[in-house]
Amino acid sequence: MQSTQFRVNRYAVCLTSLLAVQAVATLPAVGGNAFSEGTLVVSPGKGTPPAVRLLGSDGTRIRTLSPFNRTFQGGVQVAVGDVTGDGYPDMLLTRGAPSTPIVEFLDGETLEPPRRGRQSVTAFDGEIRHGLYVAAGDVDGDGRAEVIVGTGGGPEPLVQVLDSLTNEVIAEARAYGSSTRGGVFVAAGDLDGDGKAEVVTGSGQGGGPKVKVFDGRTGLFITSFDAYRASYRGGIRVAVGDVNNDGVAEIITSPGPGLAPNIRIFSDPMPRTDGLSFTRTASFPAYDTAFRGGVSVAVANLDDDPEAEIVTVPVNSRPVVKVFDGAGALQTSFLGLDRRFRGSATLAIFGRSPR
Repeated sequence: MQSTQFRVNRYAVCLTSLLAVQAVATLPAVGGNAFSEGTLVVSPGKGTPPAVRLLGSDGTRIRTLSPFNRTFQGGVQVAVGDVTGDGYPDMLLTRGAPSTPIVEFLDGETLEPPRRGRQSVTAFDGEIRHGLYVAAGDVDGDGRAEVIVGTGGGPEPLVQVLDSLTNEVIAEARAYGSSTRGGVFVAAGDLDGDGKAEVVTGSGQGGGPKVKVFDGRTGLFITSFDAYRASYRGGIRVAVGDVNNDGVAEIITSPGPGLAPNIRIFSDPMPRTDGLSFTRTASFPAYDTAFRGGVSVAVANLDDDPEAEIVTVPVNSRPVVKVFDGAGALQTSFLGLDRRFRGSATLAIFGRSPR
C-alpha cells in the first residue's frame, strides 16, 4: 500500500465539517425560489464568456447567471455543497487559469452571496495561477461541507481541504507525481457508510489512470486503483454517489482525451468492514465509441427514486448532456449550451445530495 497522505495543518480549526462545458449541477427545491429538484447548471469553460445556464432536467432553459466579468474567458468550475450550514446545498464557483485561487459561494436558496458567514475561501495561500478543480463534502459529519480543491495545472499536483467557515487549511497533499501537470480532479462522498465524506482524486492530463481515496478527516491515504489501462495519460475525471441504493457511495470515472468515452463504476463489496477496496462493477459508453475527446461526469439524484443518476457531457464536442441510471441506461439527453460550442467539460450536481 502506498504511504501517500495529507499533511495535516496542526493549527486548523475544525469547526465544520461541480466544465470548458465546466459544470453541470442540479439545484434542490428550496423555499422562496423558482427551482425544482433536478435543475441543471451548465457553465462554459475556456475561451467563452462565463455565462452559467440553469436548465430543467429535460434541458429547458430557466435562467442565466453571470458570476464573473464577461471579459474573463479562462473557464468556470462549479461544485455543490452546503457550505453555509443552513440545510440547502450552495453553489461553489472558481475561475480557471490565469486567476487567483479563490472559491466563491452563492447561497443555494437565493443564488446570491451568503448574507452570513464567509462568501469565499482562498486556496494554496493565493499563490497559484493555474486555476482550480473544486468539490465539496462534509468530511467530519457536522452538517457543514468543507471545500475540496485540486490544482488546475502546473508542476504541483496538490489537493487541499478547506474549512468553509474559517478558511483554515484542514489538510493538503501532493496527490500525484510531478509528471502530472494537468492538475487534480476532485470529488467527495461517503464511501464507507460512516456519515463522513472521503476525498477522491483523479489525475489531470499527463498523469496516469490512478484514482486515489483519502480519509477526509485525517488525510491518510486509504486506497487506489487504475480506472483505465496502465499506460493511459489523458486524465481521469471522478464523481461519487450512491447509484445502486446500497447505502454507500460508488466511485464513477470518465476518461479524458485519447480513450473511448466509457464511464466506469467502482464499488467496494464490503464497505462497512475495515478498509476500502474497489472493483469495477459496470462500464458503458456515454457517446459513440469512436469519440476520443474526453468526457466529464457527475452524479446526483435527479428524480424521486432512491438511486442517483449519472450525468455526462463531452469535451471538445457538441455539448450534449446525457443522463443515465446506475446501470448505464440512457434516461434523457439535450444540448447544454449553444450547438456551436466546442469546449472542454466538467460536471457537478445540486440534486438530492448523494451519500
